[in-house]
Amino acid sequence: RYTELVQHTAVKFMGNAVAPLYQPDTKDRRFKESTWESNPWFDFIKQYYLMSGEWIKEIVEEYSKDYPPKER
Repeated sequence: RYTELVQHTAVKFMGNAVAPLYQPDTKDRRFKESTWESNPWFDFIKQYYLMSGEWIKEIVEEYSKDYPPKER
């Protein structure tokens, strides 16, 4: 995933338009400013943040399957 993100960012730095790999939730106001999309550095930070969040969710879901909550 990280490699794909770096390649995506390199293409964007070359001035090419590329579709985002990760999209924030429409209710998430943190990334509404257009600079998050237009500036390659900020876009990388946003994409990395969103990618990391998805990765953490996947890890938690996998862990939850192997270790269900204990009954009290």
